[in-house]
Amino acid sequence: MSTPLHFGRFELRPAERLLLDGGQPAALGVRALDVLIALAQRRDQVVGQHELIDLAWPGLVVEPNNLQVQISALRKLLGPEAIATVKRRGYQFTAAPREADAGRVEAAARPAPAPHRLPVMRTRFIGRERALADCAGLLERAPLLTLTGAGGSGKTRLAIELARRQVGAVAGGPWFVDLAALQDPQRLHAAAASAAGSPQATSADPVDALCAHIGSASALMVLDNCEHLIDAVARLVDRLLAACAGLRILATSREALGLPGEQIFAVGSLQLPGADDADVPPPSAFEADAVRLFVDRAQLAKPDFVLTAANAPVVADICRRLDGLALAIELAAARVRMFAVDEIRARLDDRFRFLTGSSHAPPRHRTLSATLQWSVKLLSAPEARVFARLSVFVGGCTLGAAAVAAGIDDDYEALQILTQLHDKSLLAMAPETLPEPRFRMLETVRQFAQDLLDEAGEAQAVRTRCLAHFVAFAEEAGGHLHGPGEHTWLRRLKAEQDNLIAAHDWCAHLPGGAHAGWRFVAALGRYWTFAGPLDAGYRLGTIALARDAQGLDDALRGKALLAMSHIAYKRGFYDEALRWADQGGELAASADDAERSAVALSLRANAWHALGRADEALSAYEQATELLRSRGVPDIRLVVSLNNVAEIHRGVARHAQAQALYDEAIALAQRLELPSSVTGQLQCNLAQVQVTTGQLQAACETLRVLWPLVLRDGLSKMGPRLAEAAAGLASALGDHAQAARLFGVALAGRREDGERADPVDEAFIAPLMAASRGALGAARFEAEQAAGAAMTPGQSIEAWDTLAASFPHNGLLTPPP
Repeated sequence: MSTPLHFGRFELRPAERLLLDGGQPAALGVRALDVLIALAQRRDQVVGQHELIDLAWPGLVVEPNNLQVQISALRKLLGPEAIATVKRRGYQFTAAPREADAGRVEAAARPAPAPHRLPVMRTRFIGRERALADCAGLLERAPLLTLTGAGGSGKTRLAIELARRQVGAVAGGPWFVDLAALQDPQRLHAAAASAAGSPQATSADPVDALCAHIGSASALMVLDNCEHLIDAVARLVDRLLAACAGLRILATSREALGLPGEQIFAVGSLQLPGADDADVPPPSAFEADAVRLFVDRAQLAKPDFVLTAANAPVVADICRRLDGLALAIELAAARVRMFAVDEIRARLDDRFRFLTGSSHAPPRHRTLSATLQWSVKLLSAPEARVFARLSVFVGGCTLGAAAVAAGIDDDYEALQILTQLHDKSLLAMAPETLPEPRFRMLETVRQFAQDLLDEAGEAQAVRTRCLAHFVAFAEEAGGHLHGPGEHTWLRRLKAEQDNLIAAHDWCAHLPGGAHAGWRFVAALGRYWTFAGPLDAGYRLGTIALARDAQGLDDALRGKALLAMSHIAYKRGFYDEALRWADQGGELAASADDAERSAVALSLRANAWHALGRADEALSAYEQATELLRSRGVPDIRLVVSLNNVAEIHRGVARHAQAQALYDEAIALAQRLELPSSVTGQLQCNLAQVQVTTGQLQAACETLRVLWPLVLRDGLSKMGPRLAEAAAGLASALGDHAQAARLFGVALAGRREDGERADPVDEAFIAPLMAASRGALGAARFEAEQAAGAAMTPGQSIEAWDTLAASFPHNGLLTPPP
């Protein structure tokens, strides 16, 4: 059967592989459509289950329940009477065709079916439903819609699916023109005319004949892979749209055509699991489009492949590492025929050799390397050179950093080339979270560009320039981390974090690398302890300080040693912390540097206190405090020293003395307008004293002010400490389930960062959690704690809000303002 079949409100067009529902394409999967066509073509007979599977899944081994799923989907759409189950025999199409006369009358009144030459897709279209809806709306409003995106992102597939859903809505087309293999611009007009069914032009101008053929009818033309013929395509489209009032053109290209009125839609990565989005909960691996695509293509290669709770995290990680790039995911999925998914993931470091496809695929899509080579060969020499040099940036870059890497003195000249690379879909813009724009590459694109940089022999020179840039940036940022601009600089450091880690690693191979490593440690110590991943800061610092930086200034050397002492202390490596503090203190004393000596005393005392040498710690803290008071110019160092003395008193249960010192330190910090990372730590310590001494309402008010800072100011390090204090407060109030959950939040945060709680904080929380465990029972306590450990930062704040909202009901507190 090749002629259309009409039944109910439906029309099935087997030759076009199309089902219309009320004149519009029906929302039906490819397999369900295959089953329907097979049954409709044999509607006068019962089709056995195995025969039907062979017809709909030719050459594949498929479980019978897959067929049952498709039958169920068809009945849901067509109605239960459309397909009958014949017991022990199979299925039969039983929907009643329309009467012949009625069908002829209706056919006479209905416009002739729109001719089209869309490619027949042999795999299912996965996801991108929102993109399809958005593009359909844009196509209604604009005569020209261009889908742009990186090679392999899925532009062609999206365009074909969008055009397929337009069948029945346009009288002419959709017509599909594949330009990938077309190298001669002179053949462009003939290709477009042939796709549209235009008669061979007899006039001198073939475009005139094509325009006359289309006329004013409603029509859609798809121009696929325009980038290598961009100028010729733009001229053709401009003339067609000027002459054909009802024509819509859908183009795919790695760069826009640049015509007036052109609507551009950037085809991005497929939806990934765990993607950060403030408005939409992150999808699980089972729901994310990228993972669904992987599973669908994997089942083509290996029909028994199933996504399970065990392999889903690995598949999700593969999709993330491949940037949600559709072609890369399809090539990776095809490898399940020979490799387990964890082996596929392990081989992605060599992705350009590992991810290869069928020799029957279009040449540019047979390998990842081929699709990127297709893009790069369209670049000018300056564009290709800058493209390769930008690969040194692991975490994206600012315009200034890009100019340094490119070796261009003029930022505006660099901006022009960056814009061209962006327009060719080789660069993207990072989310607008900072005042200055950031450019980034997909990791797959970056690795390809890095290979080009290595082949050009320029890698060392570019990294040397960028190392100097990042050292200067780190030192500038470090100088602002104690003042009112700290929040902004912490955000800038966070944005550059991956680049700073990479620059640390370059120090082992570049001239001047030993000095640069020490300078990084001296500048970034506060960042690693207050905002960055502490374990990374510790690893990089120990490697850097192990290098012999001959001729390094003693003041800078001492600053780095003291920064490393604080990092080691936060990691819980107290003997190391004491050793670094001793070395830094010796340099400070030899230079007669009172401020640095006071810092060294405090850092020694930190380690002594943690090692149980409280008397020595208190003496050192008090010496440091007096040394700083004697300067007559109070600053952050005095605030920290007052806090340190208070910590000793809190540790030995002298709570009144501790509270008085915290109050003094907080007042001084506020007078000096120190950043929230400093005052927040002091107030968190104070809240713990208030909980311990039964000042529960005061503790709640203290914590109420602090919780919003975790998200507002990006103080991720404060989150675990606040959760721990709130857990103690919940336990003191008798809300033991909430106490266990908040304690789980605290433990998970510290574990993720590699930070160990200060001993005095451990002493605060241990008896309170023991009380909550006793009240709930061990099993319930562990379950609640695990639930807390799984919370996001936003959910942990909701847990705190729930706790605070319950306070008015127990008569202890007033409602929050």
